[in-house]
Amino acid sequence: MARRVELSWEQLETLLHAALTRARAGGELPADRDPRALARMLLVLMQGMRVVGKASSDPARVGDAAEQALALLD
Repeated sequence: MARRVELSWEQLETLLHAALTRARAGGELPADRDPRALARMLLVLMQGMRVVGKASSDPARVGDAAEQALALLD
């Protein structure tokens, strides 16, 4: 089961990395941003948001985190 989860995360990270690389090449992401590191950060944040979203009664927790993550992409 752990290997299936790891493969799923690897696939998602690859997709995020590709999208961020295209965004950087197209000028939508600043040139000084590292697409691989950002993909990993987004993967971890998304997984954490899933857990917090299910366990927390305060939607602002997830909303604030998402807002801050998007600000990192500017």
